Amino acid sequence: MKKYLLMVFVLFYTFNEVQAQSNLVGNIKISVTDDSTSQPLKGVYVYFMNAMGSVVKSEQTSSTGQFIMKLSVGVYYVYFKSERYLAEYYDNVATFQHAKPIEVKSNDTISIKASLKLHTPIVALVAPKNLKASQVSHNYGNMVLLTWTGSTTTPQPYYVQYNIYRSAVSPATPVSFKKITKADGASYYDKSIVNRETYKYYLTATSYDFESASSETVSVSIKDSLFIGKGVIKGVVVDDSTLLPIQKAMIAVVPVNNSNCNGIETSTNGSFSLPLYAGSYYLYAKANEYNFEYYNNVTSLTSATKLDVKNNDTIIIKIGLKKLKPIPQVTFSGVVQDTTGKGQRSEVYAYRVKLNSKHWFTSVAKTDSFGKFSMKVNLGDTVIVYVRPFEKSLLPEYFENKSTFNDATRIPVTKDQSFTIVVNKKPVYANGMNGMVKDSANKPATSSIAAIMLHGSSIRKTYSTISDSLGVYGFTNMEPGKYILFAKPVGSNKPTYYRSDGKQTLDWKKADTLVMSTNSILANLNFKLVGQSDTGHATIAGFIKNKNNLPVEGVTVFVLDENSDPYSYAITNSKGYYVMNTLEAGTYKITTDMVGYESATLPNIIVNYNSVLAMSNTGSIIINPIILSVSDKNIIASSFVLSQNYPNPFNPSTTIQYSVPFTSDVRIAVYDLIGREVSLLTNKRHNAGNYSINFEAVNLTTGIYIYQLQSGGKTISRKLILLK
Repeated sequence: MKKYLLMVFVLFYTFNEVQAQSNLVGNIKISVTDDSTSQPLKGVYVYFMNAMGSVVKSEQTSSTGQFIMKLSVGVYYVYFKSERYLAEYYDNVATFQHAKPIEVKSNDTISIKASLKLHTPIVALVAPKNLKASQVSHNYGNMVLLTWTGSTTTPQPYYVQYNIYRSAVSPATPVSFKKITKADGASYYDKSIVNRETYKYYLTATSYDFESASSETVSVSIKDSLFIGKGVIKGVVVDDSTLLPIQKAMIAVVPVNNSNCNGIETSTNGSFSLPLYAGSYYLYAKANEYNFEYYNNVTSLTSATKLDVKNNDTIIIKIGLKKLKPIPQVTFSGVVQDTTGKGQRSEVYAYRVKLNSKHWFTSVAKTDSFGKFSMKVNLGDTVIVYVRPFEKSLLPEYFENKSTFNDATRIPVTKDQSFTIVVNKKPVYANGMNGMVKDSANKPATSSIAAIMLHGSSIRKTYSTISDSLGVYGFTNMEPGKYILFAKPVGSNKPTYYRSDGKQTLDWKKADTLVMSTNSILANLNFKLVGQSDTGHATIAGFIKNKNNLPVEGVTVFVLDENSDPYSYAITNSKGYYVMNTLEAGTYKITTDMVGYESATLPNIIVNYNSVLAMSNTGSIIINPIILSVSDKNIIASSFVLSQNYPNPFNPSTTIQYSVPFTSDVRIAVYDLIGREVSLLTNKRHNAGNYSINFEAVNLTTGIYIYQLQSGGKTISRKLILLK
């Protein structure tokens, strides 16, 4: 067998995995109340951390403000967090460094009480105004465009979003409004509508747990200009070889002139009847343990037979599905060793890579006491291999010494292969960062997390890990410097860079900069993910190249919908090629992202189901390296930039850097958390360029402050932390 030498990735090894080896447990009782009213607080998140600041367990308080939890014996730090209240560590301190440890002993019960202080109350939250609703075209169908004038809060600044309420107005049903989404900005496209229906809408502004009064109510009637009359497609689905009916097979159609896909399951005798508006459709069938196929007996939309449904027409068809054939497998085996040749007990993972972008676990194996492992992988797949040693002091690295998932070498699965996996010791820094990843339903989400170190005009180092089953991720022993965080979710969630305000961003330049010293612990860097659609049948593909016309590998390519929200993404392979399937027909915008390169945008990409290939090929997109060091006076930003202060936390001075794209008046001030201005840093006219200003906080007390840049109709705010 051919042997490979792999330098592989080590996942963060959390404290609870060490504790899980022990059966000794104790109890901890948590009680949380309001600091001013002493009333119990429901829904407070309580995190239990180890000495490195890694989250071991978490729980929410009940309606009584309490819960009891079993914990393995050991030393913990407790962190309390709630939207309307100031977060704090036990015992009533603001930072992990000052937190009071608690010791859980075997069969013992410890009671911990916390009283949380309210955020500075929002005195006024103005309702949105000038709400308008209009019917507009969407993917050759219809949608409703809502526009409004935004709201403000008193005091400022507070992050404001908008709850959108909708009601369908049918003669047989009373008006009943339901919240359909929460939106940013001042517009939203509602795609979930039905022709010949009237809809009513109103909005409220929301910030933290506060909600404004309602806006005016508007209505819009959806005109049916596309569908005339109705017909039916009916038939039966059978096993292709036995001709026996297949029950609970899914039958669905892809309208030629619309993106909505209607579907129905077959009955116990394999039959179905699908009523449709008059029009042209492609039909497909799928069932468990059977191959997916389009009508008539083809595997791709481009080869499917079109069905023309006319008014009062009935089309009868028969579909035969073939049984899935077992996928042949081969064996990946080998040994995990340290640099002395000693076998290491580890978990070895093989990631399957789909379309050089989305990935999920396919195989997992544990080594024996000699470091040996063996696993089965599917023949024909391409995988990425990494190892998770139980020994925490070993250096995380991808195959062939690559530092990120994007750069990791893809291994074609063509035969049995044997690997000698060598893991190295890492230098010791008593620092780290950690957090949690949750999806839009607030459930733990598995995600690849990259901590990308920024060094002047280049990337110096990247650390990568995978969040565990509780959504917890973490890094330890990190080279001191400035970092940004990126989450690449497993499955159907959208990727994003980390921002403390919770906003999603695909632009690495808008990510929060995190400063890591030799002994700092950055805790609770939490991601809240947003789901992405996976129901369409169109494709966008192309190439990413540099200015020398050479392919660029590892570029993340995003496709954005009408709301400029990420719809899907892919990562370029070694040829610079990317492909995104499962798109609805429509008009999109493509943007690229790779740290150290300028973003490139390609607007008005149209894909539909009438094209010959049902694909839009964007050709080649050129991206160029960029120098983003704010100390480089020759680089002029294309927009206003307010960087995170450094150092942060600080005492008593810190530096704030900012960029001005054109000559304008610039005002930068510092505010406390109730909106009072405590320091004016600059208020004068600036020429285009990059600037740096020093902030001395000798007369201020320990706490969190907001610094804000206002210029050219633009307002940017960031937090700074003063520790004395």
